[in-house]
Amino acid sequence: MDRKNDQNKLRLLRELGPLSAMGIYFGVSIALGIAFGLFLDKKFDTAPIFFMIFMLLGIVAGFVNLYRLTIKQYKDQDKDK
Repeated sequence: MDRKNDQNKLRLLRELGPLSAMGIYFGVSIALGIAFGLFLDKKFDTAPIFFMIFMLLGIVAGFVNLYRLTIKQYKDQDKDK
């Protein structure tokens, strides 16, 4: 019984790693887009044009990363079965 319980815990930990990375990737994508947009707006004195453009690009990039990680997670689960 303990062996099965240990295997379940190990499997859960393996699945939580990529899931926790998803949130980090999403947040970092948006933050980098915002930072770059603010930098360009300050440099060219065009606020908020570049801020809005790169914030939206950061959001899109975050969703693309989430999609890719989700697909990879499902493929890995299918291999384990």
